[in-house]
Amino acid sequence: MVTKNGHIKPSNQVFLGTSYSPKEDWERTAQFSPGIEFLSEDYLQGVLGQEIPAWKDYFLRVGVKDAGEDTHVETFAMAFVQDKLSPELYDFVPQHRHQYGYDMEAKRRTDSVLVRIECKGRKKEAPIDLGGHEAKAALQAQSNGDPFWVCIVTGIPENPELWVVDNVTDPKVGEYSTLTISVSKWKTFGRRII
Repeated sequence: MVTKNGHIKPSNQVFLGTSYSPKEDWERTAQFSPGIEFLSEDYLQGVLGQEIPAWKDYFLRVGVKDAGEDTHVETFAMAFVQDKLSPELYDFVPQHRHQYGYDMEAKRRTDSVLVRIECKGRKKEAPIDLGGHEAKAALQAQSNGDPFWVCIVTGIPENPELWVVDNVTDPKVGEYSTLTISVSKWKTFGRRII
C-alpha cells in the first residue's frame, strides 16, 4: 500500500486516514502517533463519494487498520503527556523499557525536581491499575518525598483528555492490592490539563 508519505508498506502497517471515515480517526491527532502511516488519498482519485465505503471495505479486508491497538494507545498517551505537560516540565526521558515502574522522568520547571511519570492511555474512561513495579515505584517515591504523577489520557485518539494525579498513594485516591484508581477518584483528585 502507498502511504501519504509516499512510502510503500504492507497493508497491515497502514491506517485509514480521515478521508476514508475510519472507525477511529488517528489522522486527526497524528502528531501524537508519529509511527503511524496513513493510506494515500490517491486511491480515491476519480472515485465518487458514494463509492468510498466500498473502497474502505476493500482496504479493511486486505488488512488496512481503522482502529488502534494497545501499543498505539500507549505511544499516543506518552506523546500527549509530554506535549501537554511541557509548560510545567522539561527534559523528558523515557524509562518504560527499564522496568522501573514508571514510563518517563522529567524535571519540574519551577524547581528542577525530578518527577516520575506513569502514563495510562485509554480509548474510554476506565479505572486505572498500578500493579507490580508501578505500585512499588509510587510507594517508594512517596516514602522518599519524591513526586510521582499518574497521567491518564482518555478519549484516544479523537478526543484526548489528560488528567494528572500527583498524590496517587493517598488512601483517599487509590485502593491497594494493585493500586486501583476509579474514574470518579481520578476525576476528583486529579487536575484536568486539557
